[in-house]
Amino acid sequence: MFAVNGILYGGYFAISLIYLGLIFAEKPKLTKKIGILAIFWAALVHMGTGAIFGFVAARPIFYSPIKPFEFLAAAMVSGLALLMIVVVVTFKLAKRNFRKDPFFSLGKLLLVLIVILAVLVFIDKLTHLYPPHREPTLWLLTGPFSWIFWGLQVGCAYLLPILILIYSRYKKTIKGIMIASFFVVIGIFGERFALVIPGTAHPLPFHPGKIEGVWGAAGFFPFTPIESLMSLGIFALMGLLFILGLKNLELLPIAEREKPIPPSAERG
Repeated sequence: MFAVNGILYGGYFAISLIYLGLIFAEKPKLTKKIGILAIFWAALVHMGTGAIFGFVAARPIFYSPIKPFEFLAAAMVSGLALLMIVVVVTFKLAKRNFRKDPFFSLGKLLLVLIVILAVLVFIDKLTHLYPPHREPTLWLLTGPFSWIFWGLQVGCAYLLPILILIYSRYKKTIKGIMIASFFVVIGIFGERFALVIPGTAHPLPFHPGKIEGVWGAAGFFPFTPIESLMSLGIFALMGLLFILGLKNLELLPIAEREKPIPPSAERG
């Protein structure tokens, strides 16, 4: 599955470059076809990543046939939320006006996708709570990492955005949609965190007890300075490439110029 996923990621990168080139070449027919291919390929990419976790039978918290679909739904939720945040921030910093109506429609779509993701996660955890192999899931829900699941994943990714997007005072404002999107991005990060860290920290059946590190110390997962700097560096590189694209490529729509006032209107 790792080899297949490498092919999927490499193919998606190539398709994205072709898609971008066709946009600048102003070939709408080919752009549409490649765009449709990119959508289906992206779905395979995220489902393949979910399958890497879902096919690991040795890790009960990972193992699930729903994982590919859960990863796809999470990617759609976080991608849509991050897209809206980037677009609004970019237009604000560029001091450009933008239409607000599409964001209200995207907010409704975001709400639907969050509900779908929450249902998938609920089904996954519900099936894992059936005996005889329910201990790992109970450990996730009530153990030392339960705050990650309930606070970040359930709270930030599901409950708070849903409450904001169904509340009439906020769902029809850009500010409300941005706050919900911000919680979604943080919450989906927590969802990945709640999968990887507790999933690897839970003791395996053939190694009962607590995971031990050097000299018998209890195992833990610290954020080292090197890893933190590497993560910040990746985000900084993506931001730099985006800024260079805004500066050197026509990524933003051409600003509408004010129509000149006819001389007859000025005299009147």
